[in-house]
Amino acid sequence: MKATTENLDLIDRYLEQRKLDFLDYKLEIKDHIASQAEDLCEKQNINFEDALPKVLKEWEPSLILKSSIWISNKNSFPAIVISGIKKRYLIYNSIILPVMIVFFVLQFIFKNEIENENTGKLLFIVSTSLSLLLSVLRYFTFRSNYQTSYSYEFIRIYKMAIMFWCFDMMFYYNSGITTILFKAMVVTYFPIAIYSFFKHKQFQNRVINL
Repeated sequence: MKATTENLDLIDRYLEQRKLDFLDYKLEIKDHIASQAEDLCEKQNINFEDALPKVLKEWEPSLILKSSIWISNKNSFPAIVISGIKKRYLIYNSIILPVMIVFFVLQFIFKNEIENENTGKLLFIVSTSLSLLLSVLRYFTFRSNYQTSYSYEFIRIYKMAIMFWCFDMMFYYNSGITTILFKAMVVTYFPIAIYSFFKHKQFQNRVINL
């Protein structure tokens, strides 16, 4: 038995009650619940309305609200969201840490070259350009009518990148010396932010094109 529009709306309301606001998770879990309920209808020869509560019961542990410093120290999220974002952050950090170590070593090996005025200007232009581009993308996420876990990640990463750019500016104007470390943080966070932004756009377009 195929799920009707009313059945899918019921699943939507259930997920909203569980504070599953991220569009990407909501779409994926909604599809899983509907498919499981349809399968149960065939196996037990029951209608969708009887199958759905049984499936939702199985999903309850994954949708229990929890808090995590990985995501926010103020808000709670369903357990499945926290688990998924933790996995992403582990992947991101496994990329960021080695890159930062490399930049840290380069800071000392090429200290004279980095502190050269022309090099400093070039690094400034690169980090500032990337920060400006991220700011433009941040504006588009602000204008978006949808929130995904990827837009949430993008905003967090954007704030980190801008923070390091500001630290770099303050360090330069206070000491007159440019440092590659803060600029490296902007450069390192940039591709992850871009990835998160375009994943967000994919889910947004998926809903718009339905």
